Amino acid sequence: MECWHQVLKDVCGVETRQMKSATALQRTLVLDMIVAWRTLLLCRLGKEQPNLPASLHYSAQELAILDAYKKNRDNSTGSHSLNPYFRG
Repeated sequence: MECWHQVLKDVCGVETRQMKSATALQRTLVLDMIVAWRTLLLCRLGKEQPNLPASLHYSAQELAILDAYKKNRDNSTGSHSLNPYFRG
């Protein structure tokens, strides 16, 4: 549970959010919680089972976005396993 809160804080930046209404904050937090849960899950899976096909958790469009990001980041093409997307 502590790791999930850390992801909410560091990845989603929930502590820096400034909303004009409680409703806007609630809606944003719902999305942040989903992002944090998925991020934590994928990071753990990437460490425990690095050769697990990324297509189990990402759509083809999401994989294309990740490949473009990875190519821009280190000028290489990515394989479609979880490991290349989550190394530091």
